[in-house]
Amino acid sequence: MMSAVLDEHLGIVRSVSIGFTADDEVQTYADQMLAFKSAAKRKSKPFLHLVDARHAQVHSKEAAAVLNALAAEWHDPKDRTAVIVESSLQKMQMNRTSTQAGAFGSEEAALQWLLDPNAVVLERVRAT
Repeated sequence: MMSAVLDEHLGIVRSVSIGFTADDEVQTYADQMLAFKSAAKRKSKPFLHLVDARHAQVHSKEAAAVLNALAAEWHDPKDRTAVIVESSLQKMQMNRTSTQAGAFGSEEAALQWLLDPNAVVLERVRAT
């Protein structure tokens, strides 16, 4: 399951991924994320996205392809995604698929990086 909500207080989108997400659910999530991204761009703000994937399973190849296409479509150097992960498999999948995201072991570290306007992704996967 994947879900997303706008955290208006922090100005970020918070997503949660739990367990296995079916391919059709990933497409629904992708459509939702494009709507959030469009709203941020209308306000001339960077799209800041916090993903809690600590309880997610690794995505299928098909689901990963949908997420990769989404990331390519919305590529903007000002946008950032911080992903909270626990497993080595999740980190490996991020390494293969992510170009604008940082991986973190805690929500605190992820938010600190995400909300820092000078933050850059120095490594494809960050350990904390």
